[in-house]
Parts: sequence; structure tokens; C-alpha cells
Amino acid sequence: MADEARSFQVLKVLQARLQQISVANGYRTDAGADVRVEEAKEPATAPRITPYSGSRVYPDRAGSKAEREFTLIVEARIPASLDALQETVTAIDEDIEQALDQ
Repeated sequence: MADEARSFQVLKVLQARLQQISVANGYRTDAGADVRVEEAKEPATAPRITPYSGSRVYPDRAGSKAEREFTLIVEARIPASLDALQETVTAIDEDIEQALDQ
């Protein structure tokens, strides 16, 4: 098999970073328990995060030909009760932001 595509390597690094999301690590949720780089067909019965690579563009003001912008899409599937839906969605969103900011 040929070398892995660079964008897939980036997804795997992001997967490892997102897997750190747990209450024990100072986050609000344990959503890092199920982080996949391939889409799952079955419904989520627990929080699940899937990063996807979006587009790649070569910026006009790039410092070199190797520089590019990479769009990342992070999908979080979270089963939640309607009485705590917004709280749950906000918590996982902030957990993802916190994990990616590090």
C-alpha cells in the first residue's frame, strides 16, 4: 500500500487529541471514548466524535508552495434527553474546542 495521505495523517493526529476528552482529564464529558476517523453507520448510543477532512486550498499569501489551508469538519453525535439537550451539546462543543486549542 502507498504511503498514507497527509490529510489522513492529520485526521489520525486529531483523533488522538480528541480521545483525550474525558472528565478524568478535566473536560466536561467523556466523549473521547469513541473517536473514529471513519463514519459509523449505526446510531450513537453514547457520545461519538468523527473528524473529517474538508477542502484544501493554497492561500494567495502563502510563504511557500508547500503551505496550504486545511478545512476540518468535526461531527459529534450525542444521545441526550430533551430536558438537558442544550447543556449536553454545549459541553461537548466546548470540550472539542478545548482539546483542539491545546
